[in-house]
Amino acid sequence: RGKHIGRAIRDGKDSPFTYTHGGSLCTLGQNDGIAQLVVGNGNNSIWDAIGAPTAGKDGDQRVITGSAAFVMWRSVYWTKLLSNSSRLHLSMDWLSSMLSGRDVVEPVLQRSPTR
Repeated sequence: RGKHIGRAIRDGKDSPFTYTHGGSLCTLGQNDGIAQLVVGNGNNSIWDAIGAPTAGKDGDQRVITGSAAFVMWRSVYWTKLLSNSSRLHLSMDWLSSMLSGRDVVEPVLQRSPTR
């Protein structure tokens, strides 16, 4: 990642990069989604309280589906944008599509006869 490279250049020493998977998010459209999150093997009372089933080979992941996962995906996507201008434009696009529906255009293909 960029922070790893920046620290290596700044500090003059290189430490090995380690990747930690935080989970997977997917939007399915129409206010629906699915999330598989790594939560660890500690006290998962909040996950038990909302009824999130366990997943993964070690049972260290929880699954959330439906509107909650869709809102989570949109929240993460929105916070990862780099500028407030992008956040504003995306928010306006989401609001516009919520109020008036998606703007779908179907292209018309015109073929010329083959010889």
